[in-house]
Amino acid sequence: KQFCRRFDECGESGRKLQQGLLNLLNMLMKSTSELLAEDQWVGAQINKLRETISGPLDLQVIEQAEQYLEEITQRQEIIRRNLSEAKLTLKKMVTSLITNIEELSDTTGGYQEKLEQYSEIISKTDDIKELNQLLVQIMEETKQMQKSALNYRNDFLAARAEVSLAQDKINQLETELQEMGEKVHEDHLTGILNRRGLDTAFERETSRSTRHETSLCFALLDIDNFKLLNDTHGHKVGDDALVYLVESVKDTTRPEDVVSRYGGEEFVILLPNTSLEEATQILSRIRRNLTKKFFLHENKRLLITFSAGIAQLQAGESQESVFKRADEALYRAKKGGKNQIIIAD
Repeated sequence: KQFCRRFDECGESGRKLQQGLLNLLNMLMKSTSELLAEDQWVGAQINKLRETISGPLDLQVIEQAEQYLEEITQRQEIIRRNLSEAKLTLKKMVTSLITNIEELSDTTGGYQEKLEQYSEIISKTDDIKELNQLLVQIMEETKQMQKSALNYRNDFLAARAEVSLAQDKINQLETELQEMGEKVHEDHLTGILNRRGLDTAFERETSRSTRHETSLCFALLDIDNFKLLNDTHGHKVGDDALVYLVESVKDTTRPEDVVSRYGGEEFVILLPNTSLEEATQILSRIRRNLTKKFFLHENKRLLITFSAGIAQLQAGESQESVFKRADEALYRAKKGGKNQIIIAD
């Protein structure tokens, strides 16, 4: 009974601790969103994070919240670098402005002193010729003063334009960085992940599969007779066939499935939380979907088929190993007559 009471007390303390940590996290997110109110993207991510942790917590929710925080951190790093550049440019502009003001003050002070001297001379002379000379000198000094003021004004406007240009460049750089971060993992022809993107996705899905103790299937697809298609109809038709296959795959697979181009006419599909039987059914639907559509070249229908090998990831198995098993199954599918789906040993 004593142990049960102590256990209940520990459970209650744990719940209070969890609630306290959640409250602290909410306060932190609130203050962060207020500090970065002008950045709509960060604000949207923080709102997603707050919605995610507002419901019942489990490992998947925590994982999703961690992903949002990681994206926010990456964005803040870009913003921090941009702000540093903007501050440096602004400091240069302010320094230049202060220097110009000091020089303008010195010039104005000298001009004022000369005016006082001319005023004293004028008060002591009645010679019209001397007065005319003094007037010419005053006008010359005034013109010089106006010229200096205009130069300082132009310098300031140029500095302000430089700051504006720097900010535009920073904004453009941020956009380019974001696009580059996306494009570096994207196949330029089909728009799906490339091999580098697949490596990242494989690590993510493998970790998730291990944490949640769920199955992960690795499917390797290869278009049948692709070399013949290229040799007969040209590379443009070959490229169109690749895009045609990818569109069919996208129409059939689920949102959580990962589609990537491994190279040439080979494609890899990662199927999370999927058994071998379910993976075979998905690929069979893709194959049926291909036959329902028409791939036309010069108003002639060309038959596009693929062969595939499917392997289920084993505990601790590397990407190289599961690829090899799927590739061996794909080889058997090709050797067995093509347009087949074979499960790896």
